[in-house]
Amino acid sequence: MSATMSQDKFLSNDKNKQRLVNMLCVEFQKEGLVTKEDQEDADYLVIKSALEIEKMSQCIVVVREDIDLLVIMKASTNSENIFFLKPGMLYIVQQP
Repeated sequence: MSATMSQDKFLSNDKNKQRLVNMLCVEFQKEGLVTKEDQEDADYLVIKSALEIEKMSQCIVVVREDIDLLVIMKASTNSENIFFLKPGMLYIVQQP
């Protein structure tokens, strides 16, 4: 399928944007991923979700551009099992 308009124009329409989010949520859920949507404070939702999941998992990696998220995360927990990764940055740590 080829696009009939630019990405910016498509996403400038709130209905298009919401339909895209809904479609992505359905596809992610089919793959067994948990999806959550928040209209207000997405940063808080990301951290709250990471803290909930961390209770059931060995570690959590949060990938996000926004550095504010790192500040909120650090203020919310002392856990050493939650990691922050900026997209496009890959660090490989070798265990001794």
